[in-house]
Order: sequence, then structure tokens, then C-alpha cells
Amino acid sequence: HDWCTEISHHEIQPGSWYGPGNDEKAEIQFAAEFSWVQESTQDIQTSKETGEGMKYAYYPGCSLHSTGREFDTSLLGVCNKLGVELVEPQEWVCCGSTAAHNVSRLMATALPMTNLALVDEMGLDEVIVPCAECFSKFKIAQHNVKTDKKLRKDVIKAIHNDCNDEVKVLHPLSI
Repeated sequence: HDWCTEISHHEIQPGSWYGPGNDEKAEIQFAAEFSWVQESTQDIQTSKETGEGMKYAYYPGCSLHSTGREFDTSLLGVCNKLGVELVEPQEWVCCGSTAAHNVSRLMATALPMTNLALVDEMGLDEVIVPCAECFSKFKIAQHNVKTDKKLRKDVIKAIHNDCNDEVKVLHPLSI
């Protein structure tokens, strides 16, 4: 039974959830009227329309190049439509979210800091990190090199580069 096709034949009511359930229609406590989206965005100009482009480094991480490919495709499409340029650092490495933090604090910090050094080499000071785990690892690494001088020295030695703890790590919804 295809409930998605069935709801297309009905008027969507605010405050209702249309999906699989005992009766195919279960009430929920929140839902917005869909017209407010159009009304609240009709006066927004995209950066393409204003001529003011925005450019960010873009760290997709391993997941957005594999199991999260649809997220990557949709994010790139939306940003393109809005005139936001996302540029992947060349030769980025895994942030270490899978096992690095269990193996070594140095490795767990050095991997994200390697990527932040690449962002700095691109001449950019902001990086968009959509994967929640990667985002977390980047923020933790920045915090660790700011607060632990010995770890910072060890990371610099390991990555053969300075620790750029000033790069702004951003979620896509914050731009």
C-alpha cells in the first residue's frame, strides 16, 4: 500500500501527519501550514541575484562520499542555486570518527587538524562540515589544541603544519 501516492489525493491539513500507521493517518502535536514558507521567503534574494557570492571550504567527509551521497548531492544543489560556492580541499583525509579516538588522542586530533590546515592553505577561513560526527571531531580537535600545549606541539610535529584553530567550522544550516 503506497501511502505517499494516497495522500496526494487529499488536502494536507496543518497539524496532521500522513504516513504509515494503524489508520494511515496519525495526529501529531506539531505541523506548520505550508504557505508560510512561500510568504516568508518571497523577498529573499539569492547571492546570485545580488552578485555577492559566498565561498566556503567544504569537507564532505567519508560518509557524504558514500552512504550519504544523497545528502551531498542535495546540499551541493541547494548551495549552487543560492550562489554559495563550496570547494573541497584537495587530498582531505578522514576525520578519524570511526576509530581514531579509540586508538590515540594524538591521531584523533591530528586527522581533523590536517584538514583544517588544508582549508587555511586554500586561503579560506570557514569550512562547511555537514556530517555531525565530522563536525564534532573538528570542534573537539580545535578545542584540544587550544587547551593542551603539549598535544598542540605533538600535532604540529605529526602533520608537519601549524594547527589552525581559528578556522570557523560551520554546519550548512548556519550559513
